[in-house]
Amino acid sequence: MVVQSSAPLTVPDTFRALAEVFSGIKARDIRQESGGTQNNAGEMFPTGVAAMLFQMGPLGNHDVFLDIGAGIGNVLAQVALTTKVGKCIGVEVRYDLCSLPVQHMRRHAVTYPLLRKVAMVAGDVRDALLSTQVPTSDVTIVSTKHFLLKNPRSWI
Repeated sequence: MVVQSSAPLTVPDTFRALAEVFSGIKARDIRQESGGTQNNAGEMFPTGVAAMLFQMGPLGNHDVFLDIGAGIGNVLAQVALTTKVGKCIGVEVRYDLCSLPVQHMRRHAVTYPLLRKVAMVAGDVRDALLSTQVPTSDVTIVSTKHFLLKNPRSWI
């Protein structure tokens, strides 16, 4: 697909772009080694992100989107490609996972220049001074999908 435009993509075009950008990332790349602390990357499907964005309404260039637990950055990429958001920032606790999406998005930034709005930071959000340091102090929208369930079976 040859896009090279800075106008937001349609949802179908975004789905195709996401498939192109992230097709090189395999399940084995994001699974944590056996015996780890359960920091597996669980990604949102593009249809779920599209529904979330629809419910939020239009995002403008003054908006800064923060994704806590960004995983492979697919949510960040979709927000960048389908909205007029000014910047998309992802915080991912797994250092080994953080560089992978950055490489894939940089590789496709010529075709999809809106991916240049995406930045990823490796670190634990509990240790970050998000509200006092630029660029996260400018955040207007926060997305988080990280839940730690000590014993979900006890809820049944």
